[in-house]
Amino acid sequence: MATGSLVTSDLLQRLGAELDAETLAHSERTAELAVQLAAHHGVDPERARLAALIHDVADCYSERELLVLAERYGIDISLTEARVPKLLHGKIGAEILRRDWGITDDELLDAVRDHITGGVRMGPLARVLFVADKLEPERDRHFGGLDPIRQLAVVNLEARGGEPRGGDAEALRLEDGPADWGGQAAR
Repeated sequence: MATGSLVTSDLLQRLGAELDAETLAHSERTAELAVQLAAHHGVDPERARLAALIHDVADCYSERELLVLAERYGIDISLTEARVPKLLHGKIGAEILRRDWGITDDELLDAVRDHITGGVRMGPLARVLFVADKLEPERDRHFGGLDPIRQLAVVNLEARGGEPRGGDAEALRLEDGPADWGGQAAR
């Protein structure tokens, strides 16, 4: 990446070409919130912006394509991910960014990898991205009333704002326990 800003015009142009309009808009909204959260939690806002802009690079793939890519990249697939392959797009995205985009920053790749279900050893950048992705303003359409949780996130990224609602809760629920927090690294 260029010195100075990590988010270059080339990167923005590539994102515009590879992401559909809705995903790009979501990534931009996530980036705005990630920058705000980063400033409150001692994380480099420019790195938070970059992580948020690229976090859904694999969101465009179908469930079948995600399963094929996981096999190609040697990514272990949990029972939950086999049932809901869309949950793989963070792990697949980290691999695409490493292999095809030339991104080698492990902290950035970890943040992308863990942005969907979280991870047991999430660093500050990953926590910022995880929370920003869940709380970006358009999420109110689906969940409503997220302002109190956004305000709480400014103070404490690890505070719990209650149980997930709607489709996310259903996607993460397992018959034999909570969400699978596998920590597979895509390095």
